Amino acid sequence: MTDATTSETPNTRLAKLIKDLGSTDTAIAKAIAIVTGKSISKTSVATHMPDGGNKKIKPEFITNIGDSLPFLNTSWLESGNGKMLKDWSSKQQNDFVLKSKWYKDKPKKSEEFNEQSIAGLIPKVQDIVRENAKWDSQEKVKKELKTSSFKDFLKAMFTSTYSSGTLRADVDKDLCNRFKELRLMSNPKQSQQQFADVLGIKRAMITSIESWRQNPSHHLMVRMWEIFSSTSKELSFKWLHTGESDMYISASGDSDVAIGLKIKQLEDQLVKKEQIIDMMLAGQGQRFSH
Repeated sequence: MTDATTSETPNTRLAKLIKDLGSTDTAIAKAIAIVTGKSISKTSVATHMPDGGNKKIKPEFITNIGDSLPFLNTSWLESGNGKMLKDWSSKQQNDFVLKSKWYKDKPKKSEEFNEQSIAGLIPKVQDIVRENAKWDSQEKVKKELKTSSFKDFLKAMFTSTYSSGTLRADVDKDLCNRFKELRLMSNPKQSQQQFADVLGIKRAMITSIESWRQNPSHHLMVRMWEIFSSTSKELSFKWLHTGESDMYISASGDSDVAIGLKIKQLEDQLVKKEQIIDMMLAGQGQRFSH
C-alpha cells in the first residue's frame, strides 16, 4: 500500500484500495452501509471503478467511505496526496482491530492449528487454510497483533467479513455444498437444527453456510472432522476442502471404495478357505469309509 502516482485518478485509486485490501466492491459497499446506516448496493461502488463505468466520485462518496474505513487517508483517495493509510500509532491500529465486529464475532479460543490435518491438500489450498486459521479466534488475533502488520489485519478483515447482497464474492459455493452434503448423508439424516446441535453452533450459521452466505471456518471444519470421524473411518479433509477423493477414508488411509474391495477380497478368501476345508473333510471321510 504505497503512494499513488500523479497519473492516477480517484477511480483508479479506489480500485487500488480494493485490490490491496484483497476485497471487492461488494464488501466496500457493505462496509459503507454498516457505518452510515444507508442502504447501498455493490453497484454504487462498482460504477466508480475504471472497468465498471468510471463514474465521477463525488465528495459525498468520499465522506461515506472515509467514515466506514477510518484508517483510509481520504486526501489520498481524492487527490493522491500522501499515503493510502493514515499514519496511525500502534495503539490506534490495535484499538481499531479489537473494537471491530470482525474481532467481536470470533470465539474467544480455538484449537491449535494441526499441520497434519491438511497434509493431503494441494499447496495453494494449504496456504489458504493456514492463513484463515491465523485469525479464527480472539486469542489468536491478539497474538497476531504482536507480529503481523496492520495491512495484514485489514486484508484478513475485508477479504472474509464485510459481505453484502445475496452472494459473497469470497464464498466457496462448492465447499458450502459439501458441508450440506455431509449433513444430508448423516445416518439418520439430520435437520439443520440437529446438525447445529451436534456441532455446538447456532442454526443460523448452518443456514448461512448452506445458502452460500459464508464459508465454514477452519475451526468449524476441524470440529466436524473430530465429530464425524471414528476409529474405523475418518472424514476426509481433502474431500471437504477440494471435493477430491471420497467423503470418508479408513483409519489406514483407504477410501470407502478401497475398503469395499478389501472386504470383498477377504470374503472371497474366506469362501476359498471354507471350500478347501470342506474338500479336506470330504477326503478324510472317504478314507475312513474304506
